[in-house]
Amino acid sequence: MTTIVRFAAVVVPMTMVAAVMAQGYVDPRLLFLDPMVAAEVAERCCKTYYGIMSTLGVLMWIATAGVCLFAAGML
Repeated sequence: MTTIVRFAAVVVPMTMVAAVMAQGYVDPRLLFLDPMVAAEVAERCCKTYYGIMSTLGVLMWIATAGVCLFAAGML
């Protein structure tokens, strides 16, 4: 079981980063920046996908905090 978790913890983020770097439509830097910073830096303002990787990171932190709070409540 731990091998599967370790594998998923490495392969899923690497696959996401590889997909962002391989696409040719948007500068990958704009996808990793904070959405407000990306809107300021970009040539054309305010695309909905600017900062998507940053936003996914925030959502992962929120999910992790929720799991930790649930586990603490159960203990």
